Amino acid sequence: MPALLILLGIIFAILPQVLFPDLEWWKILLSIAPVIIIGSFLLSRKQTLILLVASFAGLLSLNIHQKITNSSYVSLLGNRDRAAEILVKVVDTSACGKDIPWLPNPGLMTVKVLKLRLNADSKWHDSYGLTAVRLPSSAPLLNYGDIISLKGSFRRSGNHFFLQKNIISSTRHKTVNQILANPGSKHFTDYLKSRNISRIFYCKEFLGIKSQDAGLYRPILAFRNFLLKNVSNGIKNKKNCALLATLLFGCKQGLDYADKVNYIKSGTIHIFTVSGLHVGILALILFWIFRWVPFRSRHLLVPAILFLYVLSTGMNPPALRAWLMIAIWCVCRAALLYIPALNIVFLTAALLLFKNPFYLNDMGFQFSFTVVGFLIISSRNSREWEQLFRELFSWIPAKNLSVITFWSEKWRRKLLLGLFGCVVAWLASSGICLYYQGIYFPFSIVANFLLIPFVLLLFNLIFLKILLSLFSFLLPFTAWLVESTTGIIDFIAGISLDLFESTHAAAPTIYGLLIFYTALLLLLLLARKRLGIIIALSILGGMIVFWHISSNFTAPSLTIIHGGGSQETAFVIIEPSAKSATVINVPSFEAARCIAARLGQSGVRKVDMLIFSANRKTFCDGTKLLAQRLKIGEVIQLVPNSRGIFLKRVVNDLLEQGTVFKTGRIFLANKALFEYHSGKIKIISKNQCLDIEYRSNLLHIKLSAFTNDNGRKSIEFVFDKEHRISCELLNSSILEMRDYSFD
Repeated sequence: MPALLILLGIIFAILPQVLFPDLEWWKILLSIAPVIIIGSFLLSRKQTLILLVASFAGLLSLNIHQKITNSSYVSLLGNRDRAAEILVKVVDTSACGKDIPWLPNPGLMTVKVLKLRLNADSKWHDSYGLTAVRLPSSAPLLNYGDIISLKGSFRRSGNHFFLQKNIISSTRHKTVNQILANPGSKHFTDYLKSRNISRIFYCKEFLGIKSQDAGLYRPILAFRNFLLKNVSNGIKNKKNCALLATLLFGCKQGLDYADKVNYIKSGTIHIFTVSGLHVGILALILFWIFRWVPFRSRHLLVPAILFLYVLSTGMNPPALRAWLMIAIWCVCRAALLYIPALNIVFLTAALLLFKNPFYLNDMGFQFSFTVVGFLIISSRNSREWEQLFRELFSWIPAKNLSVITFWSEKWRRKLLLGLFGCVVAWLASSGICLYYQGIYFPFSIVANFLLIPFVLLLFNLIFLKILLSLFSFLLPFTAWLVESTTGIIDFIAGISLDLFESTHAAAPTIYGLLIFYTALLLLLLLARKRLGIIIALSILGGMIVFWHISSNFTAPSLTIIHGGGSQETAFVIIEPSAKSATVINVPSFEAARCIAARLGQSGVRKVDMLIFSANRKTFCDGTKLLAQRLKIGEVIQLVPNSRGIFLKRVVNDLLEQGTVFKTGRIFLANKALFEYHSGKIKIISKNQCLDIEYRSNLLHIKLSAFTNDNGRKSIEFVFDKEHRISCELLNSSILEMRDYSFD
């Protein structure tokens, strides 16, 4: 498989720079040299040449990519956020404009920068490069190709925060200070880089549409909008319309953030991303439709039609990956050449990395190729096991088999193969999802096993609805069929979500992931050797069990979060072994992301108690995001008499999700003194000073938070009655997070 050498050569060349963007070129070359030298001893001359050329190609691609990026509009901004007025062209294919009025503008719209003028600069600069725009809600519905004028500011996506980790025991107090990317921001930056986007433009004022230039995309997107209109015609539920737009063409803006998070947590988000599943189903349908076309012509025609579909989805990386693999396979089949399936996977990955080296750091790239690779490796064993299951029937002459027996046996084999594929796909994806997102969903095996037939059925029903659109009297019936199938898909995803929230697993380390995937690879390669199966299954099962129980051996902790979008303080008390968490205040969206990430690392999926120590927006602004990520059992409003409209709205949203609401108690002698007391926690508030006592079987802590004369917050707490710790927090736009782990 020469494609493996090509892929390895490119990866070895780009990996240092992808992991360490500021690495100097001579260090990159120095890191590649040992690989080439070792390869020259282990490989033949031809193989060494392939590895060398591939490494050179990777370096060339990386150099070209960085030069293009650095000489684009980014060169005018410097290494900081800048306010500007820009003229851009909308190049986001999911922007449907007024053709689809129920579909809003994308929340993060991709545009091409044509001109810009920085604040305090009267000169317009011609430029190029892609940026992502967040438009105001007042902006009109935009189409692909619209040239628009905007006023706002460019911002970097990789926000950072200060982290201080403290490990406290009876004998020592170890402290480590770090500057890290905000939870989710690094992965988001990698996501943008994989799409050649360097900055986000936050639009404050939409200045107008100047002209329109859709180019060659005009007929393709017009036909896409025509199909979307026909598919959604007669469907009354707007959520089902949004699901169809997402399923068919990757137009995700119709789904709100909560729905997207729910599909991610249920392990079924892949069916709402135009990827290998959708392209593969469409390829099967096209091969059936064009079965009358000669063999070679059919295998060249199908990828050409598929490419038009991939164009209509904006050539998103998942769809492009799937199309490349199918196209390479079809061309080889048309040329009557045999190419191993893994070689196709390696070649596709190499081509995409040559196109954009920063795909390597993208979760979607890693996810799709890992899953597809393991599915291909497992296919040989699954076929052998399938032959083992039908060995008895292979000895029976066909004329002696009844029709019922024949078909029941055939479908039984298909179901077993489908279930086996779902198990392998889940195993291959679970490590990556748990590492990146803190999400672990074993019930997605059953959910995906049930979903795939309905997704296939939905595509066929959509074809039927479009064909019968000329007969208006059939519209209610075809719309009911499509809407019912979409509703079933949503229902199955909802069941998986409900089951997911009862599972607990801690985020693995890099070394844990390597052990896990090595064991999975050995299991699939040594499936015919009993000893190999036993060893691989033991390691694999051991890692999964360890992910589940590792939180039982994790010490309880206190996390203090301050700064960023709010200068109020959040306190998070975590007991991983009890799967318990108590949160006091969620002052900002940045704080909510940090809290969700911190709990995810500990394997905690639920906030047992959420307390607001005051009623202002600055104490609860990130609650909506936290409630979308985690389930909240109880919400306590410490100050019962609230005039804050924002807090009332937050509490009402939580009540709709089934959260229990409680309030604090006012002291009659002092109207400014508030108290709440439960089995674990006692909290008293007086003049914005907090006294907190938390007591459980594992942790006893007393904490005081107050404001100094210099305006800074100070925290003092006592652990196990004898260890006293104090710290002063900074009032800064940079988020500060102090984590205290009590061994």
